[in-house]
Amino acid sequence: MGAGYETALPDSSRFCLALPFDSTASRPRIVVSAICHLHCETRTRNGVAGMVGSDDVWVRWLSTELAGEAETDGLADLLDAGERSRAARFRHDAARRAFVIGHALVRVGLAKLTGRSARSWEFRTGRHGRPEPILRRDEPLIRFSLSHSHDVVAVALSVEHDIGVDIERVDNRMHLPNDALAPGEKRYLAGLPKQRADAAFFHIWTLKEAYLKALGTGLSRPLASFEVSLSPMAITERNGFRAEGWFMGRFEPGRTHTGAIVMRHPDPDRVRFQVETVGLETLAKHR
Repeated sequence: MGAGYETALPDSSRFCLALPFDSTASRPRIVVSAICHLHCETRTRNGVAGMVGSDDVWVRWLSTELAGEAETDGLADLLDAGERSRAARFRHDAARRAFVIGHALVRVGLAKLTGRSARSWEFRTGRHGRPEPILRRDEPLIRFSLSHSHDVVAVALSVEHDIGVDIERVDNRMHLPNDALAPGEKRYLAGLPKQRADAAFFHIWTLKEAYLKALGTGLSRPLASFEVSLSPMAITERNGFRAEGWFMGRFEPGRTHTGAIVMRHPDPDRVRFQVETVGLETLAKHR
C-alpha cells in the first residue's frame, strides 16, 4: 500500500491512507497529513450519534447535475424561510440548485450527528460572517464548512475544532488569479511541467481557501499572505514560522474536481478523515 490505497465500503463511505504529495503523478491523489482509519465504528460520544468525535473529520459531497426542478424544490422544504428567500433571489437555476442542495446537505449532516431532524436547525452569524448552528445545551460544539463549485457541493463537519473545506473544478485555472500565490508557491509551480503544475496549483489553491475558512476570515485576508507547501503539507505564515496544530487533507469529489480540508487540532496525527459520496435520495429521506 505504499503507493496509495483507497477502498469503498458497502455504504459508499470512502476512506484513504496518508500519502506524501507526488508531483510526478498524472492525476490528483487523495492524501492526508495523518493516517486515516479504514473502518467506521458506530458509537455515541459526547452526545454525537454516528462516527464523528473530536478527532474526526467527516466530508460529504454530491453532484447537483442530475437534480431537476422537482428535486430542488423538494429539498427546499428542509430549509427555513430565510434560506428559501435567499434561494429565490438567485437569477440562475444552477446557482439556486447549488444553494438549496448545499444547505440541505449541511442540515442532513447535522441531523445525522445529533439525531434531531434536519428541519429543526437554526443558525446564527459568527465572526467574519461565518454561519454557525445554534446548539442545544446537551449538544457538543459542532463546526461545519460548506463549499460548491459548478455542479459539486461539499460539506465538512467536525466536533470542537474549527474547520474549512474548499472544492474547485480543475479545468478552471484561467479564472483564478496567480497574484494570490505566495512567492514560494510560484517558484514551486514554475519548476514543474505544465500538467503537474496545473494539478499542484489546484491543490495549493484549495488548501489556502480551506485554511482561511477554518480561521474564519475568508477572503478578507489576502491569499498571498501565507504559503502552502505540498511535500509535506504545511502552512508557513508571513513571519516565516510554520503554522502548528493544523490537520490538512485532500480529496477528489468526482473526476472533474479537487478538494481540500483544513482543521485546527492539537494533535493532527490523531485525526481520522472520512469522505462520503451522498445521493439525492439520501437527502430526500429527511424531508
